Amino acid sequence: MTFATTLTLLRILLVPLFAGALLYHREYHEEGYSGFAWYYAAVALFALAALTDGVDGWIARQFNQRSRLGRILDPIADKLLLVTGIVLLGTIGVAGKGRLPLWFPVLVVSRDLILVSGTLFLGTLLHNYDFVKPHWTG
Repeated sequence: MTFATTLTLLRILLVPLFAGALLYHREYHEEGYSGFAWYYAAVALFALAALTDGVDGWIARQFNQRSRLGRILDPIADKLLLVTGIVLLGTIGVAGKGRLPLWFPVLVVSRDLILVSGTLFLGTLLHNYDFVKPHWTG
């Protein structure tokens, strides 16, 4: 396994930590505490995950560490982070700052489900279907 793929796996592991920090922030706030340490932890974890998204792609391209596993895991990690953040911000929100309108997470999740369904459909229809190669910008 390449270092770039290891960073992608790290990003996947950061998603539940980010979600947990956001949930703890909300719970502490509901109990009358500020909970802002959890808020800043959630922001830091999200920022770290977003940073690894750019770094893993750059490393894969610069050091010729592209792999089939990396091409599969990278969009999964991206979707996990994005959907988790949007669903949490649409359902529980951030204490003192409100929530996203419910239609927004529904729209984003619906779009992603349509994209994944289309990809799976093409994958079964075209037996030699290969994943789209990412652009140099990621």
